[in-house]
Amino acid sequence: MNQPEELNQSEESLQELEENLTKALRHVAPADGFIDRVLARAQSPVPVRAKVLWMTSRPRLWASGAIAATLIAGVLIAEQTHIRHQRQATELAQHQFDVALAITGQALVDTRQQLKEADVEIDK
Repeated sequence: MNQPEELNQSEESLQELEENLTKALRHVAPADGFIDRVLARAQSPVPVRAKVLWMTSRPRLWASGAIAATLIAGVLIAEQTHIRHQRQATELAQHQFDVALAITGQALVDTRQQLKEADVEIDK
């Protein structure tokens, strides 16, 4: 498929989308009596109240305890994860130090050997 065909298809799909939106957003007359019902409800003296549900104290205490336990468990798990990551980082740093120390020691041994072979005296 080449570029101009893709652009034509894109333009056609945009035009189709625009037509669908125009149809969907056209003016629709309200149902018979709708305005009267809305005005009557707005002028009524007793407002409609929402029904509020209350928990009794026992489930509320249980829920509070469960939330507190979950939070404490989350904090402990996060702390253990942090400690584990620190331990791993420390072990990696120690390993890197040991390798660097071994490389440095071997480099010193090689350098001393080369100096000895070149009859260079080393002060100890």
